[in-house]
Formats: sequence, structure tokens, C-alpha cells
Amino acid sequence: MDIKIKPIEIDIDDLKSYCDIAFLVDKDDFLQDVIKARKEWGIIKTFKSLNDWYNELKLNRCGVPATKDIPLPHGEVGLKEIEKRKGLIHMYQDNLQKFIRLTGKFDLLSQSLRKKYMRTPNFDLVIKQAISCGRVEAYQNTYATFEYPEPITSIKNPFNEPRIAIIVTPNTRKEDVIKVFDEQVAQYQDEYFVNHPTAKVLMSDTISNIKRDRKWFWEKKQGKTYLQVAMEDTSRSGIDAEDYAETVRKAIKQYEKRLI
Repeated sequence: MDIKIKPIEIDIDDLKSYCDIAFLVDKDDFLQDVIKARKEWGIIKTFKSLNDWYNELKLNRCGVPATKDIPLPHGEVGLKEIEKRKGLIHMYQDNLQKFIRLTGKFDLLSQSLRKKYMRTPNFDLVIKQAISCGRVEAYQNTYATFEYPEPITSIKNPFNEPRIAIIVTPNTRKEDVIKVFDEQVAQYQDEYFVNHPTAKVLMSDTISNIKRDRKWFWEKKQGKTYLQVAMEDTSRSGIDAEDYAETVRKAIKQYEKRLI
């Protein structure tokens, strides 16, 4: 599929996290959704950070004035000045509510895409950055949440978030948590992976070569042949170009399988 979009930059050092992100943001369907979202939100040029995007929404699209622009009364103030200040306060409150509604709508967009691609809630931030910045620099792959565990059968439903909680009490010991993790959590994980094979734990060689393979994938996607990619790779170290092109081809094909 011809995708007219630059690859989403991934500024993450941890290679496992890099894999998690790359195998979402390089999907053709996801990139089409990013293009569509940017068009709907009027994002012609991406922003340096998510905060810059929110400032754009707050200041320019919702007209929320900075609180410093609402003058405080000093000494005797006439009725005209009082009414002016009231008007500014009302405008601030109204536009702030508009901003809250708009950010809520953006949250819903990221959540809907996250569920579409069957990712966990920590990907909401990844999706927001991909759309507004074209660059992912913040990602958290482990987090704690207090909630009641769902029945194992509900994990098969993609709209049920695949979270597994270990409940502790004041009398819980560290060894108790480890025992529950080893004996019970593994059972839930195994059944989840049976129903979601693309979510399986990545092999170490996939993780270690992720940046190289992603670079090759995008060079091929942008029109180069396997041989061209191989010949331009500086790490080839004297290996025959045609032999190396086969290595490139296998790596790209393996990478593409992760995007299905």
C-alpha cells in the first residue's frame, strides 16, 4: 500500500519498548488512521511535543486567555473595569470548558484507535504523540492499577482490556506474590497469547535488530530494492551484496509479519 507519510520517529532507548511501538506505528492501516486524524484535526505541520499540541488547542483554537491577562483590581475600581474583568473571567471559564471538551475528544480518538489495534491503555500516549508530533518519546510499559480481575473468558474480547491484577493484603509477603505470578498469572498469559498470537513475547534477536530491520523496512517501502538496501548498508563488512540482500529480504519479511 502506498502511504504518503513519513515514518513515525521513535526516540526510545529500550529496545523491547521500541519493538512494542514500532509494530504498531508501522502498520499501513494505522498510518492511514494517522493521516485521517491529522486531516480531521487540522494538523498540517506536526508539533515538537504533545504539550505544544495542547497549547495550540488551548490558546489558539479555544482562545483560553492566560490568567495573568485577567487584571486584578487595585484600589478603587469603577463599574466599567469590574464589568470588563467579569467578562474576561466568563470568557476564560467558557473557553476552558471548550478546551476540556476538545481534549476529551482527542482522548476518545486515541482510545478508539488503541482498541481497534488491540493495544493496552498505555498506548494511548503513543497514539497521541504519533498523531500530533510524528514522534514518540514517552512510553511506559509497566504500570499498576487497582481493579477487579475479569473472568479468563473475557480476555478473548478485544474490547476488554487485557490486564491481570495481583491483589495484595496487609499480610501479603513478597514470596506470596512471586508464587501467584508463577502459578496463576502465567496461565492467563498463555491463554491470552493463544487468542492473540501477534502479542507473543518477542525473541531476543528480534529485539536486538529492531532498529536495523525497521530502517531496512522503510527504505524498501520508499522504493529501494533489496539489493540497493544491502549495498548501501555500512555494516555489510565485505559480505557479498547479493548474499546480504537475501539477509535484508528475510529481515524485512519477518518485520512485515509483525505488522499483520
